Amino acid sequence: MQAYLIMAHNDFNILEKIIKMIDYSNHDIFIHVDSKVKEFDFEYFKSIPKQSNVVFTDRISVKWGDCSMIEAEYLLLNKAMEYGNYTYYHLISGADMPLKSAEKLYEFYETNYPNNFIHFANKPNKIEESRIKHYHFFTGRRNIFNRIGTKVEQIIQEILKIDRLNGKKIYRGSQWYSITDEFAKYLTDNQMSMKNQLKHTLIPDEFFVQMSVINSPYKDKLYKPTMDDDAKQNMHFVDWERGNPYTLTEEDFDLIIWSGCMFARKFTSHNNLSNMVFETVNNEGKQYE
Repeated sequence: MQAYLIMAHNDFNILEKIIKMIDYSNHDIFIHVDSKVKEFDFEYFKSIPKQSNVVFTDRISVKWGDCSMIEAEYLLLNKAMEYGNYTYYHLISGADMPLKSAEKLYEFYETNYPNNFIHFANKPNKIEESRIKHYHFFTGRRNIFNRIGTKVEQIIQEILKIDRLNGKKIYRGSQWYSITDEFAKYLTDNQMSMKNQLKHTLIPDEFFVQMSVINSPYKDKLYKPTMDDDAKQNMHFVDWERGNPYTLTEEDFDLIIWSGCMFARKFTSHNNLSNMVFETVNNEGKQYE
């Protein structure tokens, strides 16, 4: 069995498609719906899959660049580990879509067990290092006030030579991952220490699993251990060159379908790409019926 952990906060037409696409006898689905969402039909979404169970976590307000992102991940991991034993835990957002049928997804990860699929970006620059090296109190929405506050914090702490990592190497990358049960247990066993480590970090979700795995017994169990900013590390296609990240359109269909990845982001229901991917993957899945 494998568990899908979904962080959702808007565009629930995409979420509905995701649930239908990963519905499979060997999959369970765990969803965190941001507490800022006031209207959400929980019973309807529970009723969508024919084979998978859908379980909702407790809800918190998730803010961009804030430690609440890590809190939501832990809510999902803890709920899934309470519910059952899974070989893999896949963290995706409500703006992601699978690029393969549920059966092919399951087979791919079972075949590659016990590797962890975690993305590592290239060596961070000085600004990126500052996100975790220094203390940050202006997290959340990136308005002009927070941007100025973050810059002032960085300048002051550079002058004072503050380094709360004490020289520890910094690793960062994409938030989205597929990890084994063993590494998931390692993360939950070290939950308090990780939260303390990442408190007052700017965009902590980009450091969370990367620094956890490198400082763990599982550092030698990575699917693609070379740290060269390759999407194949976590099998998640994301375009950072055209956006932050770029919202994919119909023109990107061939690019993502032939990317060799298992997932892609970022999708929106305001164009037809999600429907194109949904139909393509569904037709692939019918081969298994």
